[in-house]
Amino acid sequence: MTSIEELDRRSAAIAAAYDPDRFGRDAAAAADILRTHLTAAGARSSRVWPGTTPEQLLEEWPDPETGPRAAFTPLLTALVAGSTAQHHPGYVGQQLPAPPPLVGPVAMVAAILNNSAAIIEGAPVAVAMERRVVSWMARKVGYGEAGGGVLTSGGTLGSLTALHAMRQAGTAGGHPSRDGAAGERRYAVFVSEEAHYSHRRACAVLGLGADAAVRVPTDAHFRIDLDALRETHRRTVNEGRHPLGVVGTAGSTATGSHDDLAALADYCREHDLWFHVDAAHGGSALLSARYAERLRGVEQADSVVWDAHKLLFMPSLCTGVLFRDASRLDTLFREEAVYLFSETAAGWEQPAARNFETTKPGMVFPLYLTLRTLGVEFLAECVEYTYDLARAFADEVARHERFELLLAPESDIVCFRRKAPVAERDALQLSIRERVNRDGRFFIMRTVLRGEVWLRIVLMNPLTRLGDLRALLEELLV
Repeated sequence: MTSIEELDRRSAAIAAAYDPDRFGRDAAAAADILRTHLTAAGARSSRVWPGTTPEQLLEEWPDPETGPRAAFTPLLTALVAGSTAQHHPGYVGQQLPAPPPLVGPVAMVAAILNNSAAIIEGAPVAVAMERRVVSWMARKVGYGEAGGGVLTSGGTLGSLTALHAMRQAGTAGGHPSRDGAAGERRYAVFVSEEAHYSHRRACAVLGLGADAAVRVPTDAHFRIDLDALRETHRRTVNEGRHPLGVVGTAGSTATGSHDDLAALADYCREHDLWFHVDAAHGGSALLSARYAERLRGVEQADSVVWDAHKLLFMPSLCTGVLFRDASRLDTLFREEAVYLFSETAAGWEQPAARNFETTKPGMVFPLYLTLRTLGVEFLAECVEYTYDLARAFADEVARHERFELLLAPESDIVCFRRKAPVAERDALQLSIRERVNRDGRFFIMRTVLRGEVWLRIVLMNPLTRLGDLRALLEELLV
């Protein structure tokens, strides 16, 4: 048996890692490193993307057990230096924002507290904040008193949650969450050909089969073609499938296009289908008096997914899964877990009973504190600025004799390409993108639309200026 003295000795050795003074030194070092990082990014004096090859990365970051032990500050310095600098104004790449720096201390607090937002007992403040934030998001969508939802880790998990509710509402007979939906009957969920792949994945996970996500052609603006939806619906029924619902997109990943949500809502009501809106990217336009019109009809959706870690400029991950009738969540994930759940607690007091996650970090802290300190008006201004900047850049591209604009942007996403002979065009876009990214002043993406390669920028950094984007065009011409 281990002696009390031995246990005390081992406890004291472990305690050194938990020393508050050591934490203070490490936190101060981290703050200094990040302040230097933000200063250099704002001054445009650092690289946006390090350009390190996969082989070099594995060499620089060895196996954590067999590699040499390292001191904290140099290790953290190398981590920041080798990462993509999303606060650099030349970062116009992926759909991840440059969060306001105040979220850094908040995230540190959340990590140290490490409360699991599963039940209100375990994370009193986090669960109360989640209730307030979800109610705020549902109100912005336009839901009434019955509306509500839950926060979860990302749009993919959010879509899975919403389609789980769609399946439960539309699967005839039994209790699909308990009994499964497999069997002779084949189901269909209508999605835009521009819809995010997560919906196909959700159908697969839910036992409907990935092919249950039936792609609907889009029009010239990459929006669901309503005539094509009617024809796809008719054909699907004739094939013996049972339609469950329609997924509308408010801000597609590739182009930022918005489906006609009001028309889709009318169609779903006419045919008794669940209407889900993927507003992961574009939902934040609801904060803008000028751009909220892009989501007209979203208030009629049965469910909505809205990412805070996109155009609410929050760190990853934080997604609102919202329902016009929040009571659906009370049966969707019902389980017997007497060690965790209470029969007398209100639904919102037990988030783990309303989503896939049990252990859930304090993802709500950065958003709630940003709303309380900087205000909704700050986030609305950031959304409007990035949308306005996208339109200004698109105008620059449209006027430039050596570039071609795909279409006028509906959000903060702009697709364009350099003009070239057809035989050389796709290869040219790929080569100039790679060259510009490796140069380090900018970081941009590309996409393939109807078989053709386009350059694609996403304006997720409110510190980016039109002058930066003009410089990008010049870089792409070298």
